[in-house]
Amino acid sequence: VESRRGQALDATVTIEGRAGPVRLGRDGRFSVTLPAGTYRLRVSAPGFVAQTHRLQLSEGEQAVFHVLLLRAAP
Repeated sequence: VESRRGQALDATVTIEGRAGPVRLGRDGRFSVTLPAGTYRLRVSAPGFVAQTHRLQLSEGEQAVFHVLLLRAAP
C-alpha cells in the first residue's frame, strides 16, 4: 500500500468476515492466506481516501493487489 508518490503508508487492511486488521510490513506489503470464496478488502490510512476491493478466490489461487491511496481533501 503506497501513496501516489510511491511512499509506503501506515495503512490498515481489513477483510470482511475476518477478525482484526492485516499487518503490513515497512514496505507497505501484506500477505494473508484465505480459503476459496469472495471477500471485500478495505484499505485505509490516516489522511488518505479509503478504498474497497472485491476479491474472488478459487481453491489454491493467489491474488496480487497494487493499491495507491490518494490524499483526502482538506
